[in-house]
Amino acid sequence: MTDKRFCVDFRPLNQASLEKDSEGNVTDKRFCVDFRPLNQASHTDRYGMHSAEELLCELYGSKYFTTIYMRAGYHQIPVAPKDIPKTTFWWLNRLYAYTRMPFGAKNASAHFQRIMDTEVLCAGLQAFCIAFVDDMLVHSRTAEERSVVVKEAPGPSSVTTWPQP
Repeated sequence: MTDKRFCVDFRPLNQASLEKDSEGNVTDKRFCVDFRPLNQASHTDRYGMHSAEELLCELYGSKYFTTIYMRAGYHQIPVAPKDIPKTTFWWLNRLYAYTRMPFGAKNASAHFQRIMDTEVLCAGLQAFCIAFVDDMLVHSRTAEERSVVVKEAPGPSSVTTWPQP
């Protein structure tokens, strides 16, 4: 049985397009997929982002800081197999689908933030690590403490264990 919420006309809205200058020349090789039909049919995930005040309070007293950038973090999280058809788009007369979480999906940032927070919590490092979208800040009061925490902090290599949505 087909889920009627996702039976929308994707042809005009979900077609990838290139950036062009005033003369019609392609200026950038990145393309943008319009997920408005999918986003309208999706339920909103209300997982909250951390406020700046909350993050600054956690840093009080720290003297040593290390940032870990989770490169292309969204694209490291697999899309559930049943949801892959919902991410399809046309590009140069061919149909493609995302198998990893795309930018532009309604709940992508909330899902990624939840995973980052869970990784920090499971590692027992919530007193030393702050996850904010695809960046992690490791903070400590001493250099020795920093060395230990950085070795234990979740990094880009931990993404192979991330669950599917």
